[in-house]
Amino acid sequence: MAGQSHILQGERKSAFRLFLDLYAVNATFRGFCEFAVIGAVVLLFIHGLQSFTVIGQAARTAVTSPKLTEQDIKTPNDIARLARRDSSMMPQLGDLGFDEQYFAGDPEPQKSLLTEAWRAYRSKNSPKALELLGAAGSDDPHVLLVRGLALMAQPDGATLRSGVLSVEQAAGKGDVKSMAVLAVLHIIGVPGIQHDIEKGQKLILGAAAKGDVDAARVAGQGYLSGWMGSIDPARAAKYFRAAADRDDAKAAFFLAVLYATGRGIAKDDLEADRLMAKAAARGHREALTHLGVRRMQAYAQGISDDPSDALKWLERAAELNEPTAMLTLSMYYTEFAARSGQGDLAKGVGILKQCVDRTASPICAMPYATFLDNGFGQRDVKQIYAMYRIANRDGANEKARNRMAELSKELTSQAQIRILLETNARPMQSSSDMPRFREISPR
Repeated sequence: MAGQSHILQGERKSAFRLFLDLYAVNATFRGFCEFAVIGAVVLLFIHGLQSFTVIGQAARTAVTSPKLTEQDIKTPNDIARLARRDSSMMPQLGDLGFDEQYFAGDPEPQKSLLTEAWRAYRSKNSPKALELLGAAGSDDPHVLLVRGLALMAQPDGATLRSGVLSVEQAAGKGDVKSMAVLAVLHIIGVPGIQHDIEKGQKLILGAAAKGDVDAARVAGQGYLSGWMGSIDPARAAKYFRAAADRDDAKAAFFLAVLYATGRGIAKDDLEADRLMAKAAARGHREALTHLGVRRMQAYAQGISDDPSDALKWLERAAELNEPTAMLTLSMYYTEFAARSGQGDLAKGVGILKQCVDRTASPICAMPYATFLDNGFGQRDVKQIYAMYRIANRDGANEKARNRMAELSKELTSQAQIRILLETNARPMQSSSDMPRFREISPR
């Protein structure tokens, strides 16, 4: 850390030269650069993080999914084929922002009844939801929607079609959220409903035209990833703008990325920053991370003497378990804070541990494993091996794989199998928004 201090406070150097100096004199920083794709999601798509250019390039090469082009999408069958290759490109019911607030305008006692039934459904107690709705009117679209979702959630497959019919009835009455739900069901294809991408596209556009903010954002995502029938960033920007103007944080974030990259819309860094700040102010994880990383860049380069603003955004994102934010916070305490004498290795490593415990993210697991492997704390071969295994979840981390092979000599076969089962049982949390952009080829 001492080496970094004189680099940051010495003569003004280019970002690339700063990176090389840090890499040459500081083993911990080398470990981060070699083992962690810092901001793999954020740096892929948001320009301007000059101090992390080299790492950003590594992040680009780390994304191995084939990119879509306009030529890939000619028929609905092409969309279905591409969806099978990567289901993350398709919309999900969770994208629709449907919660109990949707019933705020319903009269009492129906409002309270729907709210309680919705909470039961979300708690995976669909029988209770159906029981509550038993006394409700059978032709109200909101009742039909919640009843339909609860029926589809039943373990008995025979009720699934009944649930779909209930949602179809609600959509037929012009209920916009029901239209959006039905659209997603048609697009992703579920038992009990005809897999009809074109019908789903029309429904989602219809819901957006009727003012549903979530439907507008989902349509925008569809024009970026291709399931709306074409890759059309300009049309995506139109729908994102409609939702962002109504304070949708995700849409503001997506639109900010388009402005930052100049894809489908004239490049405008100031507008991108404004929209990113708007999304962050409403608690969007990736927007919070972006702002924090940008401001930490200024501090790391010696442009700013005060990291407090960067830390504010990063800490908010970390509270939401955003892995890149937690990794950057760790780097601050183990590296960048040495400039002001505030370095705290234990705190930095502790943040990495929290990141792995909460998210099982490979980008945190690798530097954490490296610290443990290099003697931080009491040496526990099983723990170190487990961290390297999480770091190599995608099978592409050669250095983690090599260290696992060496450490396996100190472990029994039974111990290795137990670690494998335990690590595989830990769900990995990643940014939910940005991966959809990785399927877009630059224009």
